[in-house]
Amino acid sequence: TGDLRRLTRNARAADPDVAPDGRTIVCTVQRDEERILATLAMPDRGKVAEPVALLDDPATNWAAPRWSPDGTTIVAERRKVGGASEIVLIEVESRRMRTLVSSAEGRTISPAWTIDGQRVLFAYGDHSGFELRSVDIASRVVSRLAGTGPAHTPAPSPNGGSLAFVGYTADGFDLFEVPVADAPWSPAAAEPAPASTAAEPAA
Repeated sequence: TGDLRRLTRNARAADPDVAPDGRTIVCTVQRDEERILATLAMPDRGKVAEPVALLDDPATNWAAPRWSPDGTTIVAERRKVGGASEIVLIEVESRRMRTLVSSAEGRTISPAWTIDGQRVLFAYGDHSGFELRSVDIASRVVSRLAGTGPAHTPAPSPNGGSLAFVGYTADGFDLFEVPVADAPWSPAAAEPAPASTAAEPAA
């Protein structure tokens, strides 16, 4: 309808994603020396909500949190100041955290779930640019998508039949789409991910 309403006030919140049930938003909140991961209940019309810290690690910046299709897990970018660039999973109820991908040399950004919840798509970038990759949740095996050129911000269609992404050509950045059935995935070298870690509940 084009209706616009405020959900937060002076919260410094960004990167919102709504849970599958439509009741909870995950987001980031900017603080003086870090960007925390937070959730907030979808407020009633005419009201605002206050984000509640989900994970609040010192000197850590979170970005691009996304709910899993079943609403039990969040995938997000995580980077400690001076540390590796990571894609991690957070079990919402227990707040346990598991690292899927970690890179000390490049950047791992813009995670997105496949519709079956079995893999996470993301972009990996180094001095030569970004490329699309995927990581299997169970095995942590990483694959790369060939033939796209420099690309990032993957987004599968609701029926899983196609994959949209932002690509770069001589004309600049543009939006592209490829049929998933024709997508040429191949193994990708990956740095070993750190052992699984359990995050303490945020204060």
